[in-house]
Parts: sequence; C-alpha cells; structure tokens
Amino acid sequence: MKKPYNRHVLEAVLLRLSSEVGFLKGDRKTVVLTELAEELLEEELVEVVRTGPNSPVILAAVAAATASGGAVYIVSPWIDRDMAETLSKLLKGRAVVVSRPPRNESHREALRTFAQHGEIPCYGKLHTKAGAAAVVTSANLVGTSLMRNIETGVYYRETPHVLRLHLEEIAASGKSCGLL
Repeated sequence: MKKPYNRHVLEAVLLRLSSEVGFLKGDRKTVVLTELAEELLEEELVEVVRTGPNSPVILAAVAAATASGGAVYIVSPWIDRDMAETLSKLLKGRAVVVSRPPRNESHREALRTFAQHGEIPCYGKLHTKAGAAAVVTSANLVGTSLMRNIETGVYYRETPHVLRLHLEEIAASGKSCGLL
C-alpha cells in the first residue's frame, strides 16, 4: 500500500484494530478477511469511503457518524473551525473530541465549538471519528483533507464494540487542551 497510509498506521492501527475486532486474521506477511468480515461486507454494514477533489464522500460519512446519536467520539489531530461548526450542528448527544493541542486559532476555535457539547481532552495521532456509526480514515477534520485531498477510510454503520472501547481509552488518557 502507498500513501496516504504509512507503515506505522497500517501495522499499529488499521491491521491491529481490524484483527482485534475480528475482521482480519493471519501474520505480518499474509492477512485475510475473516468470515465475520465477509458477512459484514455482504450485509453492507461496512463501506470503503474515499474522497478527492470535489467528491467529499468521507465528509458525508463523518457527518453521518456524527449525527448517529448517543455519545460521539471524534479523534483527529487537526480540526478546523469550519468543520467543527458544521459537525457540531449535527450532534444529537454528548461529544468527546480528542485532538492534539491547538496549533493555530482555527484549531483552537474548533475545539471551543466542540467544548459546548462535551469534553475535549488532548492526545493525538489517531484519525478515528465515531458515534453509533464510525469512520476510520486517513482524513483530518480540515477542509483540505475533506474537500481536496485524496483520502481513504472505512465507514461502519454500527461502531464495533472493541473500537468503542478503544476510543474510550484514548479519551480517558488525554490531557486538558487548555482552551481558555
């Protein structure tokens, strides 16, 4: 596989997480889908989503996951103000947004926008967005990733239990973003 994935993202995140939730089996050289993964693909509970210039399919998947109800976990190292304002309007419940400490005013404003809906611990380096539905993607929550870049991800109509637990662990290990 080539960019947008790097070896660490593939091995430590995508392959490991997919194995933990029971979608992949094998060793580092040969990996195959499990029967569970095959069944889910047949039922279309899981879709590969991609985005590119003027084709923001991942944005639609992230919006669907955000609006799916209940507690929503959004883990993205970079978030801009426009995406936060758009997505916060879709929230139907509590949000936990985990991000890196803000690096610019747009990022800080994005986290302040989400803070109105829940807690904002800072952590980093993962790109998972999930609610009752989930999106695991290479895209950050910034306009360039969602509207111009070529990005790839997986959309789950229902968040796998192991993924939900993983998101809760990430949120619990974050530190205050110091938004004041």
